[in-house]
Amino acid sequence: MTYEITDAASNKPIAPISSFLGMSYKFESKDTRYPVEKGGFFSANKVISPWSIPVQVAITGTPERLRSILFVLQRYASGTELVNVTTPFYTYLDGNIETLNYTLKENGAVGLLEIELGLVEIRQIEARYTSVSVPPISAGKAKNKSDASTEEKGKQQPRESALDKTTDWVKGKLS
Repeated sequence: MTYEITDAASNKPIAPISSFLGMSYKFESKDTRYPVEKGGFFSANKVISPWSIPVQVAITGTPERLRSILFVLQRYASGTELVNVTTPFYTYLDGNIETLNYTLKENGAVGLLEIELGLVEIRQIEARYTSVSVPPISAGKAKNKSDASTEEKGKQQPRESALDKTTDWVKGKLS
């Protein structure tokens, strides 16, 4: 059985797992609901929440090896890089490490690092933009007067600046 935590971009392991201790998977979806007239309720689209997974693993090695693994995990936990969690049954793609808890135990001459990672799914989307030509709405065709298109005139220079008004006021007081 293969368990791995890999970088989502390069698919390279970020920490070599000695033992997989456990994980749990949380999936939620909710209906959006709100009350309507006469005590009824309206239910609209169902919203699927991102998955969240706490993963518990153990890693053994020398103090230097464990220190370097912790350094890598802390970098992922404080950054925005995404990871994949592979189990024999399923691969959970594009997770971000939100929490990192670890316990260091000394077991004879070999160190043991017990790690719990809290991961949450980050959904990847690609934004698409299009240009749409919308004809102007004349005042006669607009349902409301404020809906009518206006002509864009850009930034306009004021006819008389505040400095001119102040200068005129000061001159009037001094005269």
